[in-house]
Amino acid sequence: MTLQDLLLFSGAVYGAAWVLTKSKLTALPRSWIKDWWFVGPLSQCVVCTSAWVSFALCWLIKYTTVFSASMRPQTPVDFAVLVSWSVCSSWVLGYLLKDAD
Repeated sequence: MTLQDLLLFSGAVYGAAWVLTKSKLTALPRSWIKDWWFVGPLSQCVVCTSAWVSFALCWLIKYTTVFSASMRPQTPVDFAVLVSWSVCSSWVLGYLLKDAD
């Protein structure tokens, strides 16, 4: 795994999480689920959503050529590390960009 892979992964996760939680493109679906018990509050938080986005991206990463082959998670520990890294980096980016809730 290269530093470039890790930065690209972090940016992709943050960007997708931001679109899902803050963009006008997804405002209508967010308004539908905002009162749901568990999903609603999570859909409003960039950092919370980044955990789910990074988990999905870990599963989808094997279908892309954007990342190097060494970036593909092989074990559950790899998944956990990438998801944890993504949540942490999303929190830092959200804090710096004033998007973290």
